[in-house]
Amino acid sequence: MSSPLTLSSPVTAAQSLASSAQTTTAAHETRLISLYVAAHEKDPDFLRSLQLELIRCSYATEISLPRTSVTFDVVRSLAIYCPYLRSFSCKDWSYHGAFFQGAFCDKHATLKVFDTFEYVGGFAAGRKHGAGKIVFADGSYVQGHWSNDRLHGHCRVDMPRGVTLTGTYYEDVCEKATIRYSSGVRFEGRTHVSTPAGLGKVIYQDGSTYAGHFVDGVSSAGILTRGGNTSRGHVCRHLMFHRRPWLRLGNRQT
Repeated sequence: MSSPLTLSSPVTAAQSLASSAQTTTAAHETRLISLYVAAHEKDPDFLRSLQLELIRCSYATEISLPRTSVTFDVVRSLAIYCPYLRSFSCKDWSYHGAFFQGAFCDKHATLKVFDTFEYVGGFAAGRKHGAGKIVFADGSYVQGHWSNDRLHGHCRVDMPRGVTLTGTYYEDVCEKATIRYSSGVRFEGRTHVSTPAGLGKVIYQDGSTYAGHFVDGVSSAGILTRGGNTSRGHVCRHLMFHRRPWLRLGNRQT
């Protein structure tokens, strides 16, 4: 597909479209789509004439604009007038799958935001819905089920440094998750997205446990049980998930 065109003269461009309207060619559709992207939110009157022309002659199934940054809103509008569209790519992202009323809508689609993440799975009304998997640029991933763009159902999260989470989510909140750390320590309890948030318990390799209320992965106060003895205090933030707990009681550590 040819490189995107700029909208230098809407009147001249409209006249050109009218003169070529007798035949529908790939080049004509390329020019039409490029003009549409350039005109979006800049020239409403010209945009309407392009919409009518798109309805009449656009049979495009794939659109590629590798040198142009295009927002999701522009593609949503464009897809309404390209009913056969199944693939769109631009400078920053690509989507392969079906559309419905301009929105991403497919049980098996692929959305890739370059250098950021790739999502393979279901979409409904433009949002992640159903089974899917997101793989991020650092190699970490989330695999599970979504509902209305939120984790909803059984999920597995693999994070950097060998940290894994498994649990069942309800709208991004997991009442009972298990997070395993590379140190051998594990957390059991409530999480938000993939971070301890709420009541939970840390279980260390030596069998000791630390139970408390967590906020953003850190507990301000809790109970440490070790060797049959219990102590109340808080674990140092940077040692929360190390092999052995260090409990701070006032100004001293145990």
